[in-house]
Amino acid sequence: MGCRSVLVSVLAVLALLLCAMPVSEAGTNAPGLYGVYPVGDGVVIGPLSPGQDLKDYSVRDGSGRLTFNQSFVPSESYVLVAPKADTRLPDSYQTVIAGENGLTKSGSFSLNDKGDSVSLYKSETLIETVCYGTSSGADGWTGPAVGIGSGKHLIRTGEPGSAAGWVLTKDGWTNIPEWSGSYVATVTPFTFPESCGAPVLQALEDADTSIAISIYLLSSRNTAALLESKAAAGVDVRILLEGSPLGTNIVSGELPLMKAVADAGGDIRLINNPEITRYTYLHNKYAVIDGDTVVLTSENWTGGNIGNNGNRGWGAVIESPEYASFMLDVFENDFSKDYGDVTSLCDAYTNLVADHAFYESPTAFSGESYTATVSPVLSPDNSWDSMRDFIGSATTRVYSEQLDLGSNLCDASGDNPVSWMAARASEGLDVRFILDAYNNTDAHMGYVDTVNATTAVKAQAVNGRSGFDLIHNKSVICDDAVWVGSVNWTSNSFLNNRETAVVIRSPEIADYFAGYYIADWGVTIDTVRENGMGFRVNYNESEGVVELIALVPDGYEVLFELGDGTERTSARGYSVFDAPSAGKYRARATIVGTDISEEFSYEVAREGIPVSWIIYAAAACILLLGTILAVRRERSNARRRGRRGGNTRHASRRR
Repeated sequence: MGCRSVLVSVLAVLALLLCAMPVSEAGTNAPGLYGVYPVGDGVVIGPLSPGQDLKDYSVRDGSGRLTFNQSFVPSESYVLVAPKADTRLPDSYQTVIAGENGLTKSGSFSLNDKGDSVSLYKSETLIETVCYGTSSGADGWTGPAVGIGSGKHLIRTGEPGSAAGWVLTKDGWTNIPEWSGSYVATVTPFTFPESCGAPVLQALEDADTSIAISIYLLSSRNTAALLESKAAAGVDVRILLEGSPLGTNIVSGELPLMKAVADAGGDIRLINNPEITRYTYLHNKYAVIDGDTVVLTSENWTGGNIGNNGNRGWGAVIESPEYASFMLDVFENDFSKDYGDVTSLCDAYTNLVADHAFYESPTAFSGESYTATVSPVLSPDNSWDSMRDFIGSATTRVYSEQLDLGSNLCDASGDNPVSWMAARASEGLDVRFILDAYNNTDAHMGYVDTVNATTAVKAQAVNGRSGFDLIHNKSVICDDAVWVGSVNWTSNSFLNNRETAVVIRSPEIADYFAGYYIADWGVTIDTVRENGMGFRVNYNESEGVVELIALVPDGYEVLFELGDGTERTSARGYSVFDAPSAGKYRARATIVGTDISEEFSYEVAREGIPVSWIIYAAAACILLLGTILAVRRERSNARRRGRRGGNTRHASRRR
C-alpha cells in the first residue's frame, strides 16, 4: 500500500473516532454572562440551551461567589442570580436567590456600584469576565472597563471579553446600535420661524387613521385643537408627554389642552414617575402619522413655534413606511406602561378640567420635496457615537448650530463634539460653529472664545437675528448630509435623555439648510475680511450732514474719518457728521484693533444738486448688486463644497 493510501486510511479512522466521541460542553451553546446589576447585586446568566444544567456553575466578584451545588435546569433562557431578594432587580428574568434551587453563597458576594469585575466559572474553569466602572481589569478581560452610571446596569450585546461587547443601559431602553437602518424617503425640509410650524399642522391634518406623538412640550392651542378634532373623528391619537419639563407649569397650560384631546378619545400619557426615571427627560419632538410619515423637529410644539413668534430651528416631513415603522416601534416601547414610569393623564390628574380650543388652518406651506436617504438616531442608544462618526466622515464642510454646549464638552482636548470639529478644521475643512447667546450669554461667549483661541474652528455666539431671539436648533451639516432633531450638545442629552434625530443624505436638502445657516452666521470679522465692509458715504445737502456707514461685526468698533480732519468712533457702524465746506474729500472707515480699512471719495456742493448725487446713486446700486452677488456666491460655494464631498417667547426658551 502506498504512503498516500495509508494517510487516507488513517485520516478516515480518526474521523470516525472523533464522530464517536462525546461532544464537550465547549462545543455547545454554553452559558455566558449576559447582564450585571450592580444595584441589587444581580448577575444574569444566558442564553441557555433547553435542558441546560447549571450544576457547578458559579459567578464570582473577587470577594465572594454564588454557586449551583446541585442539579438545576432553568425553565427560561436567562437566569438572574443574586445573594438576596431586592426590589431594584428586574422581574423579567427567572430569578434564583441564594438558598434556592441549590444556589449557595460563599464569601461576601456584593457588587460595588462604582466598579467591579464579575466572572462566570464552570467548576474551576473560567468561562468569561466583565469589568465595569473603576475596575482595573481581571483574567478574561482586555482593555478598559465598561462605563457605569447611577441606576444603570450592563447588558452584553456582542463578543465577550472587552467593553465593545457590552452596553450601559436601563430597563426600558431600546439599546439600538448606531446606523441601524437607512431608508429611502421623500423629505420636505422646513425651518422655524419662517414656516410658522405650518408643515407640522398640515401633516397632522392629512392623518386618516393614526397619530403617535412623543414630545417634550405640546402647548400650542391650535395643534391641540386639531388633535382633539382628529380624535373625535375616530383617528387613533396617542401622545406621550414629558411629565416634568424643566421650569414649566404644564398643569395650567399644556395638560388642560391634552385633557380635551383625551375626552375626545385620545390616549394621553405622561412619562417620568418621580420614583422611576427611565430617562432624565423625554425630549423628543416627533410624530408618526398613518404608519408612513414622520414629522421631526428641533422645536417643541408651543404657541410660539406653531405660530408667528418662534425660535430658530429646523424640521422635516419624512414620507417612508419603513422609517415610520422603525419610529413607531420606538414609540411603542416608550409609550408602554410595563416599566412603571408611564401613567395615563387622567390617572395622574384626576381633577383636570379640559380646555377646548378652536382650530384655524395655517397658511399653506409650499416647500420643495426631495428624494433622500434617512438614518435614525436615538439617545441614549447611539447619538454620541453617531455624532462622532457623522462629523468624522466630513470631507468639505461642517456647520453646527446649537442651543447649548455642556461645560464639560467645550474643551477641544477631550473626546467631544468640539474636538471632533477641531480635527476636521485642522485638515482644512470649512468648519463653523454657531452657539446661542440669548440664554447663558456670558458662559456661551466664553465657550466660543475658547474654541476660537484653541482650534481652527470658526465659532461665534449669536444673540438672535432678524425674526427670532433664541437659537434653539440642534443641527449639523456635514458635506451633503444634515442632522436634524432634538439632541443638544450636553452629556444628559446624549447619554440620559430620550432624544430623536435623523440624518438626511441629500445635496439639495443640505444646501437648503446651509442657506439659512449662512444667513444666521451673518457678518463676522472673517466675512468682512473676505467681502469688505461695504463702506459708503451719503451726503444730505438739505440737512447739511454726511452719513458714514459700514458693515461691522458685533463687538467691534469702527473709526470714521470724514476727510476734513474730523473723526469719530462708533460701535454701530454708523455715524453722522456736519458736512464740511464745499469740495472733494476721501472718507475712511477702520475697524478698531484690526488692519481692515476702506476709503470712499465724495464731494460736497452747497448750491443746487450735489455734484456727487449721481455717483452716490450709482454706488448704492453697485453696493446692492454686490450684496446680492455675495449672498449668491456664498450659497453657490456651499453647494460646490457639498458636491465635492459626494406661546410666547418665554415659553419657547425651554429645552
